[in-house]
Amino acid sequence: MECIRTCPHDNIAVNLRSFSADLAKPSTRMDEAFKAFIMLGSAIIYAGVLLGPWGAFKDAAYNVGSGAWFVYAGVFLAVIFGILPGFFTLGIALTPRPSPSGRGVGVREFASLSTALIPLGLMFWVAFSLSFVLTNASYILATLSDPLGLGWNLFGTANVAWQPMFTSILAPAQTLALVGGLIWSARTTQKAAGEVKVSPTPVIVYCFIATSIMLWLLL
Repeated sequence: MECIRTCPHDNIAVNLRSFSADLAKPSTRMDEAFKAFIMLGSAIIYAGVLLGPWGAFKDAAYNVGSGAWFVYAGVFLAVIFGILPGFFTLGIALTPRPSPSGRGVGVREFASLSTALIPLGLMFWVAFSLSFVLTNASYILATLSDPLGLGWNLFGTANVAWQPMFTSILAPAQTLALVGGLIWSARTTQKAAGEVKVSPTPVIVYCFIATSIMLWLLL
């Protein structure tokens, strides 16, 4: 708190605000916009690589430096920086606008609406991580008894054998996370679209399609 006390210009403060309120504010920062696509695209691709049934896809991702890996890397970058932003921009451009200006998709519109995807990307990663966290939860018991790896057995659980835990709630928990992310992004989209005076419908449809793909990959 020293910075708050000593700042001569009152540039630093501690305030209360509603959770994720900053996401609905108009932005022209393209780095923040593409951060959303990186979160979204990486979660989808990693879910396909680590949890999907495609052996060739896994081999290409794991064999770093091979020809197949360079193809995989190229597809990875194309999805994140080309395909996902491209369909997003197309959806916004084809939507009727309340404004009669008829202008195309501007940086302000693209950046502001893209940040509404951040909640969805965050919950994509939560759902993806649950696949590993819940399955390997039994390791937590062993680690609690021997946190430093020194052979301790503080709580008598250091030698607990690994076994999958909470597998019955994995699919419902992942579904809840993804649906929650969709609702969160939809509400954020409505606020952001109101700020830049465009329809929120294409972004909400975009989020729904992305969520459906992630549900298919995980479940």
